[in-house]
Amino acid sequence: MTRTIFAEKNTKLKLVVALTLLAGCAAEVDVAADIEAERVAVSTAALMAGPVANIPGMAVADLLKKAAISIPTPAQTARAQAVQAHLAEHFARYRFLDTSVSAAGQTFDWVDPVDLDPKFNERMANKPPTSQLVPGGNSFNEESVTPLTLPEKIDPIFRRSDGLVPVLRPNLTNFINGASGAANLTEFLANLKKAGPNTAAASTFRLYTGWQSQVNSVSNSALNTGAEAWINTWKTAGVPSGAFSLVQTSLGSAESIGGKRTETVEFGLQTDPDRYGDNLVHYFTYFNTDGYASQGNYIGGYNQDQLGFVPYPGAFPPGTQVGGNFSTVGGTQYERRLSVQLYNGAWWVQDFVSPTSFTWLGYYPVGTTSPNINFQYIKNSASIATWYSEVYDPTPSTWTKADVAAGKFASAGWGSVGWIRNPINYRTSGNLWFPLTGNGGAGSNDPLCYTNTAVKTIAGDSTMTRYWYYGGPGYTTGATGTCK
Repeated sequence: MTRTIFAEKNTKLKLVVALTLLAGCAAEVDVAADIEAERVAVSTAALMAGPVANIPGMAVADLLKKAAISIPTPAQTARAQAVQAHLAEHFARYRFLDTSVSAAGQTFDWVDPVDLDPKFNERMANKPPTSQLVPGGNSFNEESVTPLTLPEKIDPIFRRSDGLVPVLRPNLTNFINGASGAANLTEFLANLKKAGPNTAAASTFRLYTGWQSQVNSVSNSALNTGAEAWINTWKTAGVPSGAFSLVQTSLGSAESIGGKRTETVEFGLQTDPDRYGDNLVHYFTYFNTDGYASQGNYIGGYNQDQLGFVPYPGAFPPGTQVGGNFSTVGGTQYERRLSVQLYNGAWWVQDFVSPTSFTWLGYYPVGTTSPNINFQYIKNSASIATWYSEVYDPTPSTWTKADVAAGKFASAGWGSVGWIRNPINYRTSGNLWFPLTGNGGAGSNDPLCYTNTAVKTIAGDSTMTRYWYYGGPGYTTGATGTCK
């Protein structure tokens, strides 16, 4: 089947979505466009009768099947229809050229990367270096201390030779089957945002472990251009619908300095049943340009939920399930090095195991006009580097039982907890180890729920030049005074 969806802006008026169907006929749907906000308002009835029905996996019956519903109730059918209309609106932003399903069951639609970034080919010809230099100037060729080979874990569907890049199709199974408890799709999507600064109100719904380093200031001549660290990976347990548990790095601006708003580029691993439709671990990215005030195309949002992120050809995009092995308590530990790097006018993200086993996931292009992201304060450097875990609970009167890492407190030590190992701050003049002292906490914390150690070093051990442990079980049933 050949199908092409066009979503091109023209000054002030409308978008036309055109599809070539199996029979060779074409259908067009007029779509009103808010050019200034770059939002697309879609005629639900027209889309459900036309284009959406011809995208593989987009029929209502397909959505119900993906949600494991064989005999749907009227309410489930209605929710599937609402999801179908929502995805049609989402798809109107892109020009899709192909569709694939991964071995893990995730659906990916394929686009020409030049549609997402006109400078794509230029950036591919001038990519960031695979590895940075360790402080002191030596080449950073360290491999994982644990056995893992990344390329073997990349699904073959991503190894295309035509240059197309993938867009993960949202999986809203928990809404369709009713597991989320949301009254309607609007409420469900609002709950998915789950983003916010570490304010008193936001902290009511989230707990953190980790450390933050102010890596740049007006008086410093060397600018921070990224960060990297090794983290061990765990299958996070106990995360209910509506909640999430993650570990990540964030490169951002310091909103408390001179009244500036927070801007961030974030990358990590996340378990979020409502967002991904399962309880597995996924890569995620997030960007924000306005202090987490809103989400939208080139403004802020997760993964590819909003326009902004440009996937790397041949690699998996954010939102993909993390493949390979996971750490076990008292058993083998598996880790990967995550990095975020500003290079050639874009913030790049990378998953790394060794100099011969790594992949770029893609980048956020920086610029004053779309399809770039108009960062004001992190367009040339970042002032804050943070590594942390975060758990979100939408109903925190009794805190969630969601684990962080293995679900054990940091005091349990190596082999039983999460770690952040050898974190480095990239600089325009001499990279630096994450400081041992003088760091701020990553945010609000409740040590009865989750804990982390101080930043430590082991003299003479290059694998532990800097590290800290973190983890916790969340709420413990029946325990007096435990966790919130």
